[in-house]
Amino acid sequence: MKAFGAKALPAVSEILRDKNPYIAARGVWLLPYLGDEGVARAKALLKDANPSQRRLAFQALRRAGNDVISIAAELATDVDVAVRRDVSTSLHAVPADKAVPILVTLAQRLDTSDKNSLAAFGIGSAGKETAVWPAIKSAMVKSGPESWSPEVERIAWVLHPADAVAELAARSTSAKLSQEQRALAVETLSFVETKEAALAMINLAVDGSPVKSEATRWALMRMTGFWSAFDIRTELKNAGVYDAAKIVVSPIVVPEAPKPTYTVQDVLAKTGDATRGAQLVQRCTMCHQVSGNGPAYGPELRTFAARQGRDAVIVAMVEPSASIALGYEGSTITLKKDAGMIDGRLLSANDPMVIISTGGVTQLVPKDRVAGKAEKMTRSLMMSAEQLALSAQDVADIAEWLVNYK
Repeated sequence: MKAFGAKALPAVSEILRDKNPYIAARGVWLLPYLGDEGVARAKALLKDANPSQRRLAFQALRRAGNDVISIAAELATDVDVAVRRDVSTSLHAVPADKAVPILVTLAQRLDTSDKNSLAAFGIGSAGKETAVWPAIKSAMVKSGPESWSPEVERIAWVLHPADAVAELAARSTSAKLSQEQRALAVETLSFVETKEAALAMINLAVDGSPVKSEATRWALMRMTGFWSAFDIRTELKNAGVYDAAKIVVSPIVVPEAPKPTYTVQDVLAKTGDATRGAQLVQRCTMCHQVSGNGPAYGPELRTFAARQGRDAVIVAMVEPSASIALGYEGSTITLKKDAGMIDGRLLSANDPMVIISTGGVTQLVPKDRVAGKAEKMTRSLMMSAEQLALSAQDVADIAEWLVNYK
């Protein structure tokens, strides 16, 4: 039918009316090849009430080689997130002078909680970051880096432009931002492949920095990666951040839980007291963040409770090894010369190895002090409720507070 051009329009029109949407879609793919009328009918579908039809028409016109820049500019304000994602990716090979205005429009409507939308925006901006970032700031930032909206900070994370190093460093140490926001700024900085970024990260890893742990971890990870050309190992040593010869390693072992004296069902049968739970939950801040307090060692409890619910919270506290949260699996590093073991979350298997243990204690372990590879633990790093001297009623109270905490 494609070879017949405009003569095939009547037959393709029949395909478009097919009740099977997948067969009808074949007709849409053919329209841009069927002369001016076919192109016009494809463009008419860009205003269809069904977003799937709008996406299909846009993709069909692109595939047929039509100039879709003006169409992309129009669809950049589409109410459907999937349509806007397609517009984003379509800009990948479009020159900056034509793509940037459309990308700014997309950025102003970007759902940064949708990882696919973020990825699509990154694809569309690839190779044009140095032009996109200033335009984003001009349109979406009214003052300094501390004023960035959640959307802007996520866009910066996707673009990680080299000329944002100073701004990212400022956000990393700002007392006006949450620890989560500062950590995101550090992570964003770690993606910038310049010596300026590497030196900024080292400055963030010194004693007294509110992001010392995060910055040290990223600096060590990048030390043997794309910052290796900048002699980061020497810079870290000179800054007093990491000198293998001076590292003191301490064994930390998570004790196995004793046989429980009460069960999950015992706790579920009790009525929780949220007021008591608000006080008792402070014991959990040794390893979890609660209301901004505590280390980022275990899952953030408010988010965990909101997603998993009361029953899951209780199971996690009474029987930690029954279900281990993804990303929080434990590892054991065995030290040479019978120096003991370290249980924790392995953050980096490079040299030095980086491991975070109970209480949020982060250690740098030179590989020449490790006997073999880190081994995966078969039990949870989390101590049980009874190990924390919590009764069944205490657990019920904490769970009640967590699931109702706003």
